[in-house]
Amino acid sequence: MEGTTGKTEDFSMERSQNNPDEITQKKKLLKDPFLRRQVTCPICEHAVEQLGLKTNLFRAEHKDVDRRPYSYRWKQENLAKFHPPFFYVWYCPKCYFAAGRKYYEEPLKDCYLTMRKFKETIQNKYKTDPTAKKIINKLTAGVAPDKFCFKQAFQLHLLAIYWAELFPELSKRDAMNLARYYLRIAWLFRDLNENEEANAAEGKAIQDFFADLKTVWPEVSDSDDAALRKANAYYEVTLGHSEIISNAVDELNVLLIVAQVYLKLADLKPALDALTAAVTSGTRSKQEIDTTLRTPQRDAEGQLSEKDKQELTQQSVDLRSLIDRARNMLDKVKEDWLAEQTAKAKKIMAANKGKTRTQLRQILETQSIEPRVVNRLLPVEQVQQKKGFLASILGG
Repeated sequence: MEGTTGKTEDFSMERSQNNPDEITQKKKLLKDPFLRRQVTCPICEHAVEQLGLKTNLFRAEHKDVDRRPYSYRWKQENLAKFHPPFFYVWYCPKCYFAAGRKYYEEPLKDCYLTMRKFKETIQNKYKTDPTAKKIINKLTAGVAPDKFCFKQAFQLHLLAIYWAELFPELSKRDAMNLARYYLRIAWLFRDLNENEEANAAEGKAIQDFFADLKTVWPEVSDSDDAALRKANAYYEVTLGHSEIISNAVDELNVLLIVAQVYLKLADLKPALDALTAAVTSGTRSKQEIDTTLRTPQRDAEGQLSEKDKQELTQQSVDLRSLIDRARNMLDKVKEDWLAEQTAKAKKIMAANKGKTRTQLRQILETQSIEPRVVNRLLPVEQVQQKKGFLASILGG
């Protein structure tokens, strides 16, 4: 039996090694990790092939506080050279339009802007605006479909931002998309800094690229922190204006990412405010949904359909999970915030030795120190009662 099994295994291996179809298939898997799509540009209607990575070949792992993946696990080791964020933005080399895949195919899905105005603005901007022409030329210089590097990723993300920010309608109604672009730029800065090989090869060229770009586009975000702050500015616009926020679950998800971005920036107070809003708003919305599900409808017109009941039930479950997550984060951020405020208050007090307790309290209050911290460090003195209020004033 052992001899028979050994011969069978040997024969199987030999057949696999000599089978040209299997060899070709293996080579194909190793050489072509891309999804290739022929797509019509929504602006100039030019057909162009867009590349994406097959998502079943990798998995994001160990995410940072602002949800940036620290690393990726690959099914095939030789594919690790392809950095997934390089493939997020699609680009048309004919008219220079760029956008994330979803928005490239349907750029006005969540906006009232007409396609005609959108096309005309983009097509005419390069031709009629000298500054725009300079910016676009810098953002498209050297871009090629088979080029996979950090510099090109920065160029295409910024190009997508440039086009979207031309339209106030998109900056409001579709602010979520711009927030994602900026968040991904922040991730690219960190990815580059943590990749020694790429940083050595591209770091100086990317610094020079941003320095040159700022000569014609001074407002461009040229750092991790700057991109994160722009991302949160657009996330907060999303909460107030975007059509994407359709229910309480959407709102809580955005509030959580706002808090996480502020935590990455080490801005504890706005993170605390966002988490407090998430818990308060989420709890209220869940109570309203649960009340609706429990309350019998008295007339046929007000009856919930089975589909409505299922959707509301799922929202209630999702809200419970998000509220718990926000509460856990909130407890930790409160501790960190009070510790930060205490350290700041003690530093201010040390710099103001000789001041009275009342004066120190006023100084701390003008520096926006948390009242709980002020009261703990400088408790309010009790008014002397033995001599009476008037006697204490007159000194009698």
